Amino acid sequence: MCMSLLNFMPLYIRCGISFASDFYVNHIGSDYSEEVFSDPIKRYKQEKKEQDFKVEKYPDFYPDGKKKTHPRLGIGVATIPKCWGCEIKFQETMTPTARPLLDQGADPLSLKEPNLEDSMQWLFEEIDVLLEQGWKKEHLNLPDLQGPLNLSMKLAGDNRMLSLIARKNKDKEVKHILEKSSNVYIDITKKLRKETGRSIKTNWSVSGCTYYYLRPPQWEKYIIPVIEKCREELGNGVRLHHCGKADANMMDSYKKIQWNSLEFGFGSDLTYARQNFINPKLGPLDISCRISPYRMLNQTTDQIRRDVESITSQIKGGPVSINVVGCPNNTPDENLWALWNAVQAYNKKKEEEEMQ
Repeated sequence: MCMSLLNFMPLYIRCGISFASDFYVNHIGSDYSEEVFSDPIKRYKQEKKEQDFKVEKYPDFYPDGKKKTHPRLGIGVATIPKCWGCEIKFQETMTPTARPLLDQGADPLSLKEPNLEDSMQWLFEEIDVLLEQGWKKEHLNLPDLQGPLNLSMKLAGDNRMLSLIARKNKDKEVKHILEKSSNVYIDITKKLRKETGRSIKTNWSVSGCTYYYLRPPQWEKYIIPVIEKCREELGNGVRLHHCGKADANMMDSYKKIQWNSLEFGFGSDLTYARQNFINPKLGPLDISCRISPYRMLNQTTDQIRRDVESITSQIKGGPVSINVVGCPNNTPDENLWALWNAVQAYNKKKEEEEMQ
């Protein structure tokens, strides 16, 4: 019954467009230096200025853009690495990044969890500063906490972590790093939820940007236990963020987890995703389909339209959005409009079909 419904269910596509830091640097002089990005008030004022600019420049893209924006805690993807003691690299033209915590020659088994009462003090101070400015704690947005594998690669270094995963005799080291990373990921998430008046167990998203690099057997061996552990502590409603290309073999592994929603990178097998990710309670899952920001920068408008058509031809039968995240500076406006207009044309056609 469910499979037959996939061909007939009405479908309205949402569309999202965001920009990379260099876009704001070149257009409005945004500054991502430590002086700005480590100050919650300066950081919020800059984020609001960026929001207001893009809404003014592209009002059709952001019909709800004039709504009040709320401050976000932390320093983006480098938030947990900073709590762990990683050296943070600040630059004026891009958001902060973390250097690996473990030296190349360090024993991975030496990785220890930080004392969070001390290492999270800067985050608690940010909360206090924002509350003093009149914000309610429940309006403070949580930082981008990423996910345990992403975090593990920040701690050990991308190449080293992947090398350990690839070596059969390094199973103990891989599991140790993932155990410590997931423990801290869970503890920080729970502490921040408590401090901002949220439920300890609620819906959450795991950033699996690095899942792309694991073969399905590796993902099943190392990642499924970690996700199930996080679900037990943080809540069953988990969203998969997978910004890389995912083929059917990868998805066969991913579907062993019961997700609430999904995001897949450009070129993923979306037909397979639609047919195979059906939650027994929610039905066909909401899928966010990514278009590469570098295609937006470099391809023609005709190719962008074909990208949209490729997605819409695969994904019918359930809720969906098409999103491009982090468009670089100099992305042609005509390409942005090609994406937007192609999605709106699809929606108009769908509306006309439903009215017949």
